[in-house]
Amino acid sequence: MLPLTCKLIPPLGDAWLVRLFLKPVRHPLTKSQIAGLSKFEVSDHQVKGYQLRLYKRGTGPEVICMHGWSGKALQFLDISEALDKAGYTFIGIDAPGHGKSSGGLTNMFEFTDAFEFALSQAKQPKAVIGHSLGAACIAFSAARETSIPALVTVGAPVLADDILSEFTRMVNAPKGKEEAIRQATIKRFGVTFDSVTLQTTFNAVKAPVLGIHGKEDMDVPHTHLDVLKSMKPDMTIQKFEGVGHRRILKEPEAISSILDWIRGL
Repeated sequence: MLPLTCKLIPPLGDAWLVRLFLKPVRHPLTKSQIAGLSKFEVSDHQVKGYQLRLYKRGTGPEVICMHGWSGKALQFLDISEALDKAGYTFIGIDAPGHGKSSGGLTNMFEFTDAFEFALSQAKQPKAVIGHSLGAACIAFSAARETSIPALVTVGAPVLADDILSEFTRMVNAPKGKEEAIRQATIKRFGVTFDSVTLQTTFNAVKAPVLGIHGKEDMDVPHTHLDVLKSMKPDMTIQKFEGVGHRRILKEPEAISSILDWIRGL
């Protein structure tokens, strides 16, 4: 229906496309996430009009983890267990419209507000980990002059053109409709889409960075990690064979690499 609407009634099609772009899919907890829920201290907080669910686990310096679009904090279940065993405290938060937090439509700015609230709950922040859009919102937070102790990017989308073309392909929108999202971003938020993506904001990150990516990532090509490396030559990068966009959060080798890097800070 979207392609036909875009063709016959372009303004309506554009509005529909933008709504799809701002509406995440809220996935239920998996069996393993339900089983692991008892290991967390869970609390709800009012943050800029939303009730956001915060998860905490462990003792020691905190590592704040931010999920991606249509994700949730408990996707970091395996990472949280590893952090706990290594003597760190895991802090995760469900962004607006995600997990157990309230909301429907959301955006980068609200994602970033959620991350900054989670970071504010840390007394001794050691590092932050961002998966996909979570990495982008952390860099955007740095551009808003938030102090980032150290950053791990996981499957981070960098290039604005690729992000928009992948989205329009996914929802079967006609070619060229990326411009509708760009115009809506300016109209709604007063900024360009490109200005809030990693290709622009990553330079604001002054902290040490580890970037990891799965070579079989079908959502974000692993070449995006190479772009980050070109922007920050002193960062450490690692790519993992046979691992996709979400599976990397459970990959033992990737988790071990993250822990080793954090220990070495």
